This record gives sequence, C-alpha cells and structure tokens, in this order.
Amino acid sequence: MKNVDAKASAASKRRSEISYSAAYTAAFFVLFVIYEEMLLHSALISRFDVKSVFMLLFCFPLGIAIYLASSIMPKKLADALGMLLLLFFAVLFGSQFIYHKIFGGFFSVSQISMGGTAIANFFKETAYTVYENLGWIALIFLPCIVFAVLDHFGIFNMNGDAHGSRVILLCLAVIITLASVVALHIDGTGYFTPYDYYYSSQTGTDESVEYFGVLTTMRLELTHMLLHVDEDEIDYNTVAVIQNIRDAVDFSPNEIEAIDFAALNKKTASSRIGYLNSYFMNKAPTIKNQYTGIFEGYNLIMLCAESFSPYLIDKDRTPTLYKLSNEGIIFSNYYNSYPNTTTNGEYSLQMGLFPDLSRNKYDASFVYAADNYLPFCLGNMFRAAGANTYAFHNYIGSYFNRSITHPALGYTCKFMDDGMTFTTEWPTSDLEMMEQSVGDYINDDWFHAYYMTFSGHYKYNFAINPMSARNKDLVRDLDYSEPVKAYIACNMELEKALEYLIEQLKQAGKYENTVIVLAGDHYPYGLTEQEYNELAGTKIDPAIGKFKSTLICWCGGLENNIYCDEYCCTIDVLPTLLNLFGMEYDSRLIVGVDAFSNSDHTAILANQSFINQYVRFDAGTNKAIWLVDESKVPGGYNRYLSNMINSIKTKMTVCTYIVDKDYYRFVYDNTDFSAAQNETPEEASDDAPGDEGQ
Repeated sequence: MKNVDAKASAASKRRSEISYSAAYTAAFFVLFVIYEEMLLHSALISRFDVKSVFMLLFCFPLGIAIYLASSIMPKKLADALGMLLLLFFAVLFGSQFIYHKIFGGFFSVSQISMGGTAIANFFKETAYTVYENLGWIALIFLPCIVFAVLDHFGIFNMNGDAHGSRVILLCLAVIITLASVVALHIDGTGYFTPYDYYYSSQTGTDESVEYFGVLTTMRLELTHMLLHVDEDEIDYNTVAVIQNIRDAVDFSPNEIEAIDFAALNKKTASSRIGYLNSYFMNKAPTIKNQYTGIFEGYNLIMLCAESFSPYLIDKDRTPTLYKLSNEGIIFSNYYNSYPNTTTNGEYSLQMGLFPDLSRNKYDASFVYAADNYLPFCLGNMFRAAGANTYAFHNYIGSYFNRSITHPALGYTCKFMDDGMTFTTEWPTSDLEMMEQSVGDYINDDWFHAYYMTFSGHYKYNFAINPMSARNKDLVRDLDYSEPVKAYIACNMELEKALEYLIEQLKQAGKYENTVIVLAGDHYPYGLTEQEYNELAGTKIDPAIGKFKSTLICWCGGLENNIYCDEYCCTIDVLPTLLNLFGMEYDSRLIVGVDAFSNSDHTAILANQSFINQYVRFDAGTNKAIWLVDESKVPGGYNRYLSNMINSIKTKMTVCTYIVDKDYYRFVYDNTDFSAAQNETPEEASDDAPGDEGQ
C-alpha cells in the first residue's frame, strides 16, 4: 500500500513539475513576443501610450500559440521546432526593423516578396544598415540564444506530456483574446478608435503596427486577404459626398456627357461596380475655369522626385530649383500625401487616385492597374492627342515592376541597363539620366516626358552614398549635421539635371512652350524628425506639417506668376494638369480635384489625416484643430468633421474599387460614344488611350 501511495505521490509530483515547467516555458514564449514587439516599438516608433496596451494584450495569445505549436511534438523535435519558430520570428522582426530603417515603414503581408526584393536590390545599403544597427539586431536575436542555453540545461518543458496544461493554456489564450477584443469597445466604435483600426480593412500597416504590433498586424492582414469582404456585403450608406458650397463659375463642366451612370447600373451584376456608378452619378463634375487650356499644345516634362523637400531649395545653392519653384504657378498649400513608398506616390501622380492601402490587397495597385484600361493618365492622354510620350528612370525597370506599369500608362520607357547606363549602381545620377534622355524627344513637334528620379534616395551618408560623396564639396561649409548635408548633396544631382534640361530647352527653341512639373514621391523619411527640423530651420509638426511640400509647375512662356492658395495634395496633380492642358476628361471619374476648380479643396494624407481651410485633422490621435470659428464651418464643427471623415473613407474605397474592377474599361465598354468622341478600348486605334502596354 505504501508503494502504491509512493508511486501515486511521485506521479502527482511529476505531473505538477510538468505543469509548472509547461507554464514557465509558455511564459518564455509570451515574454519573447512582448520583448520583440516592445523592442521594435521603442526603436522605430519611439513612444508608448494607451495604444500600446492592445499590443501587449495580443502578445499573450500569440506567445501561447507559438509554444503550443511546438510542444505537440516529441521532446527532441519540440526543442528543434521551438528554436526554429523563435528564429523565424526573430528574422521577421529583424527584417521589419531593417526594412523600416531603409524605407521608413513596415512591409505588409502582401509586400513580403517585395520587401525581400527591396532588401536584395539595396544590398549595399542593407548591409550598411545592419552594420549601423548591430546592437539592435543582437537584441532582436538575444532571446534565441537565451532559449538555446536554458533548454540545453533542461529548464524548459517542450514535449507533449503536459496535456492538461496545454488545454489550460489554450483556454487562457482564447479568454485573453476575447477580453482584448471586448476591450476594443472601451473607446467606442467610431472612426479612428482602436476598434476601428482593428476591424477596418482600410487600416494601413504602419498605423496598425503602432496600435497592435507587428504580429497582430500581419495576422489581421492575412485574415482580411483570405476572407475578403464579399461584394454583396457592401454598405451603400457609406457613400458620402461633400457637396460643393461655393458658387459655381458659369463655364461648362469637365465631364463626358455620353456617360450615363444610371444606364450603366443596368449593365452589371457587380455590387462594387454598382457602388461606383451610384457614387459618380451623385458627384458633381468640376467646372472649367479661367485657367482651362492655358498650356494647350505645350510640351510637358514631369518629374517625380525621390524624397523631395521644399527645404533643400536655396537661391544660391540650387538656383534652378529656386527659379522653377518661384516662377510659374505657385501652389502655396500643396501637401505630399505619403510618408514613404515611392510606388504609391507615383501611382497617385499618374492616376489621380489613392492606391489600395487596405489589408485586403494582394499586390500594389500599380501592378493591378497595368492590366486595366487607363484613359486619363498623362501618358495615354497625351499620346491619344498626338504627342510622343516617354518615361525614364535611373534604376532597373523590374524594380516595382516599372517595366510593366509604365508602358501601361502610355509611355515608351528607358531604364538602367535597358537603354541607359550609369557610372554608379546605387543610387545613380539624375544628371546622367537627363543627359541620356533629352535627345530622345527634344526635337519632337510635341512631347510629354516623365521622369522618376533616384539621386535623392536615402541613405544620407557620404561614406556609402556616391551621389552625396560626389557633391560633398558643394555642402562642405554648410552649418548642418552630416546626414542633412549628405541629403542636400545627393539632391544636387537633381539641381544639375534641371539646369541641363533648361539649357537644352533653350538650345532647341522649346523653352517657352514647355511646362516643367515636379512633385515629390514622398516625405524624405531618411531624415529623422530632428534632422528634418534642422533642414527646415524650424520645428515642423510631425503629424501633418512635415507633409507640406512644393509642387513646381513652371513654363518659360508664362509672363506672370499665377497663385493658387487652395489646399491640394498628390491625387490633385493629375486633374489640375489635365485642366491646364485643355484635355477632355471626366472629372467625376478621378478622385483628385483640379486645384483651380470650384470644388471644396482638402489635402488628404495616406493615413486619412487632412487639412483644409476649416480644420486640421490628425487621424493618428483622432484630434481636430479648427482654423476658423464654428459659425464659418458648414453645418458646424461636429457635423462637418463627421462628413469629411466619411467622405475621405468613401474616396479611399472608390479608389480601390476602380482598380480592382477595371472600372474605366467597364464604363467605356458600355457607353455609346459618338464617332467624334472616344471609342471603346476594343475599337480604338493604336493611338487610343490605354492601349499601350496592355
């Protein structure tokens, strides 16, 4: 009897030891997730607030899940699997860390392959970034070493003996998850609350990481991608259009009269296309104005400038940029919508739309759009009107799939190693690109050339950036820190490129009938907040103020400056140019707005923050700063703000659906145009918009 009792006691003790061992082994994995999330948060976001509570709460079930996934195996396999999972997640966190250091944001699930391509293409910068941040990288992988040591000494229980403990841990994970989801309701369920950021498909990756951390964000993105919202579940009540409040100028509207959205609704069973038809049917077109067609028949050279900032412009140091930015059309309230990601900035400039920034996306909108009918982008518009159209980029065409996307915009393209060669591999010279491209079009009767520059790319360091090193002497005596001087130095290649361009235009007799437009792709994220303040010479508001930029629109033949003080942003550039060049287009079908039109004007940022004549709204904090008295705001503060938030969210949805459903093709395929008007894509001639690159 004593032996039986002893055995029972030993077994009970053994079960107790296994249970305790399983508990603190699971605790290690939970602490691992918390540690990695907090490490990344402190290194890249640099602040903890009430938002961080949810990040920590969701770490518990994630850590338990990692433990349970490995503990179901036999002892040796469980040890190996546990280490592999730790290494996998450490690599994931490390990759996010390096990617953020280079590109100023986190990559989403849909960008995993693109993130790998980016890091591989920017190998030198990646290696240098790793070298610069060896301490952080070591800290990221430290838990793997700790686990290996402790497991070697038998501290952890990784086998499947503790069945009861695993059930308890599973239940605990479910309870904490449910409690966390319930806690999301504490601040309400309105827009820009934790609840909204958790459930909304429109939540961007960077905003989600700030609230919930990397792993929860990737879990949510994967869920949204796999369980895509069905078309029949669209809520038409979300269609919100802010009506124009200004008196319309008595000119004809920018619209194609043949398009009948009510009739189009009868030709589709798709609720998303129906959503778009209803939206555009209720949207008022912009009205032509006194600046419509002032550049009709002129040549257009457009540059999307890498990491451009208005604060690098200097009368003595960059005289050409200074001239272009202070002559022509002066946009005093232009905002660049993007904190990072060049392809998003390019997309908005070319399409007049926001890309799909939601969790549902499988790939970049530019890639989707390459198979679509694109009648309104500049390349196709100019080509259809009879101009020769070209696009140039001083990096390889496969990066961001530009060799596919840009021909679809209507351009004949040249890239690095595909029509152009450069003396450096990364980054390359804007001047060298200009020298190898101007001759392609300068003698054409009518042309449009588009450039994506590269010299201004991060990293701003004289040791590894050949563009910065090339112009080091030009900034040697400036009273700035080294990163700021290196930033200015590499952008001197853009200054030289523009100087060369102006001289070539003069020599070819094209100086007076050519328009030069320049806009940045995104904010120069390679500079820290402190360094950007240093460049600006003042403290810049990091939420909205840092996105204020310069939109250059210059013409040698324009005698007097034209001033536009309306608030506008990246998506507004396309319709503004179409109006200035007198192109026939339907303003209802472009979400951006002509800056000279009679519409209400708002500068919208990628995270749905915005600023206009009435209010400055920061979506990150869900706070509004009113710029006028409530009596001057249509409908009062609360109603106006609610309408604006609804309107912007609707615009984001509309932009996504246009690309996802190839909506322009649907409209043109199902509209009966007269012979004198646009033809359908199938019947169009070789010069019809949208055919090139399809």
